[in-house]
Amino acid sequence: MLRYLKHTQIYGCPLWTAVFKYSYNELRVAYNDAFRLLLQEPSWCSASKLAVLHIGTSLDAMIRKLEYSFWASLRCSLLS
Repeated sequence: MLRYLKHTQIYGCPLWTAVFKYSYNELRVAYNDAFRLLLQEPSWCSASKLAVLHIGTSLDAMIRKLEYSFWASLRCSLLS
């Protein structure tokens, strides 16, 4: 049974990667659209430009912060 699960995970990994990339791109577009709506900017305006001008965080920066805080809290919990 374990041998079967190993092959299934290897086979399914590229499929999940494609789904994750597609979902991430949709999330990024939705985040940028909402950011533009909140700041009342036109849709052609760059999201990174808006983040710099209005001191906001881009989706990539937010994900990096969340990932760092996750790993930092995990490391602290393992040390205690």
